[in-house]
Amino acid sequence: MVGPSEEVEALVFAFYQELQNIQGNVSYVNNELPTLDISQELRDRVAKVFDRLAAGVAHTKKEVESLERALRDGENAPESSAILERLREALNKETREMAGLIFMVQSGAESSDSLGLLNFLLAESGANLLNSLTRFTRSIDALERIADKPAD
Repeated sequence: MVGPSEEVEALVFAFYQELQNIQGNVSYVNNELPTLDISQELRDRVAKVFDRLAAGVAHTKKEVESLERALRDGENAPESSAILERLREALNKETREMAGLIFMVQSGAESSDSLGLLNFLLAESGANLLNSLTRFTRSIDALERIADKPAD
């Protein structure tokens, strides 16, 4: 696999940064949710999706910490590769769940102003989440390219 280098450290830092961005969006939605005039049932459903997303971020952060340790300690390639593969799959379930929620709210957004506001909040957060996950995946791709380079 790869050993410590400035490029590798920057990519690992990018993982943490994107997870922090996602957690920031979760916090933002959780703070805004009580201000919306929506049913308690819908509020609970949105909160549950974002709670699971926050838990997914916490779990993914632990995987990044494991990868960082493996890279620093020069762990074998299979272990680092396995962690990278898990990172590639990280947050997929939560992202699909959020997409379903966004679709459900969008389909009813015409019916009330409060759903329109919720729709806007979720769409904005969804876009931010997608951007962070895209950058996260690009960092995985970059680490894999470094690992595939022949040693000098």
